[in-house]
Amino acid sequence: MILGCNKTQEHTVTIRKGQRTDPRLPQLFMNAGHLSYSVEFTPSCRYDLGKDQGDVNKLFGFGYMPAHRENSVRLGWWYNPEADSIAIMAYWYDMGQRDYAFLRHVALSAVHQYTIVAQGDMHMMSIDNRLLKTVIVRRSGLSYGLFPYFGGSHPAPHDIHIKMRRL
Repeated sequence: MILGCNKTQEHTVTIRKGQRTDPRLPQLFMNAGHLSYSVEFTPSCRYDLGKDQGDVNKLFGFGYMPAHRENSVRLGWWYNPEADSIAIMAYWYDMGQRDYAFLRHVALSAVHQYTIVAQGDMHMMSIDNRLLKTVIVRRSGLSYGLFPYFGGSHPAPHDIHIKMRRL
């Protein structure tokens, strides 16, 4: 299992050119309220999509049954070429309504701890144990893990590598 329960091993998620996900990622069903990963965005995360540069890629989060486009909470990202850094975003659906908010920039090759904690309908997102955003999303049932996904409008323009270790 790539990003499942093994908490001691770092894994490199690879999204191949023209794809949106790493096919090795598990379908992880759970009813947990906490996900935390140590993450490093490698230099391969640089890309240029022109006018669609700000489309939000997804890092990880919770989806709720029956569908994550109805109710979900994720951390997202996109490469900011002007700052040569990664913009980290809160990204969520509540009753089918999508929204997102900028959290902060992180440097390429820097390792940070990313966490989402669900308490009832409140979902708190933090980086390096600093709370940055709380969103309300109705927990409509059993939750499941959502893992790296490239897009927006475009699939990966080249191989993208993200190092992740579950904490």
